[in-house]
Amino acid sequence: MTARWGRGHSGALARVLVRFTRFSLVGASGLVVNQALLALFVEAFGVQYLAGAFLATQGSTTWNFVGTEWWAFRGRHSRVSLPTRAVLFFAMNNLALLLVRVPVLWGLTSGLGVHYLLSNLVSLIVVVVVRFSLADRVIWRPAPAGNRSEIRSPAS
Repeated sequence: MTARWGRGHSGALARVLVRFTRFSLVGASGLVVNQALLALFVEAFGVQYLAGAFLATQGSTTWNFVGTEWWAFRGRHSRVSLPTRAVLFFAMNNLALLLVRVPVLWGLTSGLGVHYLLSNLVSLIVVVVVRFSLADRVIWRPAPAGNRSEIRSPAS
């Protein structure tokens, strides 16, 4: 009985690690998108770095949502509809921006003189585990095993 319990939990842990790895890889590509957009807004358009971070977050959130939807959680039958997942994902990223990233970004850049792109990178890395936990347990929360007849997305 103990060996069986261990195998079941190690399989569940492996599935979480696969989702976390995929989520992190999508997020890493989103870091590139976010950094490029932030630099574009600040350097090319003269936008203040905190406003640029807000604008860049909208672009990278769109990128990350598509990657997360179609790859990180591919095949997972969610009890949350696609439009609701999108709204929750944008809300999560914008709340993380306001509550965590802006204070870190401002503190490092304006307080300590760290370059805004390095501060932005640090602020994005700080929130990755919290974002994954919310995505995994709320936004792409699995449907009950007996209620998986709803098709999650065309790619599933």
